[in-house]
Amino acid sequence: FGFFQNVFAGPKPLIGVFSLKDLKTCRALLDVSLDKLNITNPSTSPYALEVSLEHLKMPVALVPELQLLSVMGVPEIDASASYAMSLPNKDNQFNSTASLSVAKLGTADFAVKGEFPYEEFLEIVKKTKSVDDPATEDAIENFVEKNIKFSHIEAGYADEGLLPRLGILGQKFMGLTPEQCVDMAKKYVKESLGAAEGTENTAKLMEYIDKPGAIRLIFNTEKPIPVEAFDTLSDTDPSIKLDVNTGPKTALELMADREKKERARAGTNKRGEDRNASPLFSILRNPLTYGIACP
Repeated sequence: FGFFQNVFAGPKPLIGVFSLKDLKTCRALLDVSLDKLNITNPSTSPYALEVSLEHLKMPVALVPELQLLSVMGVPEIDASASYAMSLPNKDNQFNSTASLSVAKLGTADFAVKGEFPYEEFLEIVKKTKSVDDPATEDAIENFVEKNIKFSHIEAGYADEGLLPRLGILGQKFMGLTPEQCVDMAKKYVKESLGAAEGTENTAKLMEYIDKPGAIRLIFNTEKPIPVEAFDTLSDTDPSIKLDVNTGPKTALELMADREKKERARAGTNKRGEDRNASPLFSILRNPLTYGIACP
């Protein structure tokens, strides 16, 4: 924030808009591209910042934590994201939004509004010696816990293939049937939330697992509340709302569709190998034997 404020903020910001387009690597083993990156400073009082990127593409093999996606039929990441924030001014109001969309998996978004005495916060930072000093961390953490308050929090997710692909993983690595995958997901959600069987929100979550679509959790209150107050809220509190829009197909149907596509692709690859049974294609089929590195 300090860096962006120094560059973008002030009565006459150094940069109002920073944009990059059509970025690509030139190395065959590092196939990464980005269609567009935008950094915008729409306001200096209150200070605001908007960042967005469109179609960041790269093989999942480049990131060890993402390599499991290749087993799920997603060999390449195609992600778009955005982030916007407005820091508090004299009214102490702040807001922030974010979104992330990954092709073949889904789209998530998040929004938050509240109150935060930003000027007082800056005074705390100025009085401390260093940001890396443990005393500074404790002072900042204590100040945030006691002074930041939320009036609106919203989080949503629209599934576009992630949940049925997770079901396929359960079948491949755990030997589960499609029905067992769905049952295990329901059990995990109930245990994680500590939710009772009879609550309305639990029933909605079970509907979502049965027919994945879009889900949205909304917290909204006229009087902002501090972070610690969330521990006292129950899932039946009127300030909390859970909206679920089920999809057109059940999770079982989506997993069956996914399996059909994988079998069809495997069959196409097999026929291609049979047609090209030559020494060259033998090397391509068995790259490790010939010391050829493949992702």
